[in-house]
Amino acid sequence: MPRYSIQNKIVLPFMVLFTAVLLVVPLVTIALFDQTYNRQFTRETEGWLKVIKDTGYIDIPEQVKQAYTVEVMVFGSDNTVNLTTLKKLSKDDLFNLAANMRLREARQTIAESGDGLASQNVVISAKPYKVIYDLLEHGRLYCLLRPMDGIAGAKRRLTWLMLGIAAVVILLVALNSHFIGRNLANPVKDLVRFTRQVADGNLDG
Repeated sequence: MPRYSIQNKIVLPFMVLFTAVLLVVPLVTIALFDQTYNRQFTRETEGWLKVIKDTGYIDIPEQVKQAYTVEVMVFGSDNTVNLTTLKKLSKDDLFNLAANMRLREARQTIAESGDGLASQNVVISAKPYKVIYDLLEHGRLYCLLRPMDGIAGAKRRLTWLMLGIAAVVILLVALNSHFIGRNLANPVKDLVRFTRQVADGNLDG
């Protein structure tokens, strides 16, 4: 087994604990930011949908797209696409559209909640969206897709910022711990050396 110096025995536990805390705190902060912002984003988008329905613009998807910078999709009761304002969809995107839009989950959520609305995060053509689903007559599903590029970018920047700060702080603490540990360890080393000398019969110090 490796033998650790007195200095390492003093500094190492503190450094391990401090590093663990410093890594956990940014991850928790980012998770809370993501959860809070996502909830606010959802409420705001649901508010948009309510206004769209109240003003009758729900039947004019192109104007909705221009007014709110969103995309609109309407699916039939069999989950086939009836209408979409997304023009640049590949064949693969169109083929997997119902699955990528998570329509089955949305319908199940609407059926369980009973309020006619559901919300989910989806990725279409490598672009993230917040989707608000509204159940229409005859089982049709109206989908309001709001781009989430801004949130994804903000989360990415926050992640790198927090990790960068954590790395700098860990480096500074490691340096300080080294000097503090050395100052604490030196008297202990002197005491150990003196004790060994006494044990060997050398009383001169």
